[in-house]
Amino acid sequence: MTSALISRLEQSQQSGRQHLENAVDSFFNQKMKEEDINFTLTETKGKYLKNLAEKVKADVLPLYEEYTARRDIILEKRENRKVWPYIIGAVAAIEAIEFIFMKRSTLLPRTLVGSVVLESLIGAGIYWLTNKKDEFTIDYHRSCLIHSIKGLDESLQIDMKHENLRDMLGSTSLAYTDASEILREYSSPEEFLRDYKKAREADPITKNAYNALNLPAFREFIMPHIEGYSELQREARWNELLVCATEKFVEKDKDYSAKIHLTEENRTSEKKKGEKNNA
Repeated sequence: MTSALISRLEQSQQSGRQHLENAVDSFFNQKMKEEDINFTLTETKGKYLKNLAEKVKADVLPLYEEYTARRDIILEKRENRKVWPYIIGAVAAIEAIEFIFMKRSTLLPRTLVGSVVLESLIGAGIYWLTNKKDEFTIDYHRSCLIHSIKGLDESLQIDMKHENLRDMLGSTSLAYTDASEILREYSSPEEFLRDYKKAREADPITKNAYNALNLPAFREFIMPHIEGYSELQREARWNELLVCATEKFVEKDKDYSAKIHLTEENRTSEKKKGEKNNA
């Protein structure tokens, strides 16, 4: 898609930012039509293409204008470049070098034709190499532009995947709602944490596995997992539930955070004592 986009911009007959933006809109509208025809256009894909179009207009078009400015300068120099100055310059330079260092010239009657032909070919070769250098320079700037668009595309894909994941996981407010519903069934944090640990270790993804778990308080939270959430999505939901539940414990009992800290210290102390006894 990147090379096709650059080609579309290069084919644009008119210059100016507005015309370039129109070319970008036309390109991505065509992409969405192609996706729609192939029955692959989803709401997420459409949003991605629209966001990418805006990113291209904001971040890529300035780079494209810089690229075209450099390209036009090079092409103008190449168009004005003539081969004959290179041929004459090569003949004059070679003859001058031979005269200075060898005290002789090849422009003598018996060697004139062969020398001029050879030196002319050298001059034409230098002219050809100069033109090839210009082509390589243009290709280099074009590849840099394509690379910048690919980097933008990859960055936007990561942002969209993260946003989609957040949509699937639900907002923080939904996590707070889940925590509130679950905590209604528990009279103490310890009871909740006991069942939370049991449920998370089991991580049921089928109805039979959930029924075997026998934790009705977690039903509304676990049911979406059975509908096809990935392991990464489920893990993120479990983590968010624990964070929201902990915040609610702290809201209800201001000393709960201190209790957690003391519990961790006791566990660390008991662990050190056990290691000392074993030693």
